[in-house]
Amino acid sequence: MEDQPLRVLVVATDHGGCRAQMLKSWLNRFGGDRIYVEVGSIQPGKLDAFAVRAMYEIGLDISGQSPDPLFKWLDEPWDWAVLMRDPKQHRPPNLTATRRILYREFPNPAKGEGREDVVMGYYRSVRDDIHDWARSFVEQTIGLARKDQRSGPASGVGNQV
Repeated sequence: MEDQPLRVLVVATDHGGCRAQMLKSWLNRFGGDRIYVEVGSIQPGKLDAFAVRAMYEIGLDISGQSPDPLFKWLDEPWDWAVLMRDPKQHRPPNLTATRRILYREFPNPAKGEGREDVVMGYYRSVRDDIHDWARSFVEQTIGLARKDQRSGPASGVGNQV
């Protein structure tokens, strides 16, 4: 069983799941074939163009990604489920086939206002926060993270339930 990739379900609570799609890309980048990631959304929608652009700037293309409805993944066995919202703000889904559930909220860059360059700044900031968290998560869970072009301290994994 050790040869099996770590199975991670990212649960998106926003329309289109831009933060969840960013997280999926970073987890795949750092974990490679040692991790299998899917995104399930409580409210599936169209992926945000600013998120696509922010990820493309650093060489990750998420333009073809879109979250599946969460119910598609509920009965699958997962090692981890990462819920992108605090459980006090959103009723968590029933993830009975999941070994560990983690809550990790990132600011919603879609709430940024102003000129386009200012809004892109919000997306870049969230992208970079997700980068750091994903790297730390992969290092702590599978002990392996591929080298990437960015360096710097990784933040803690978050609140495990």
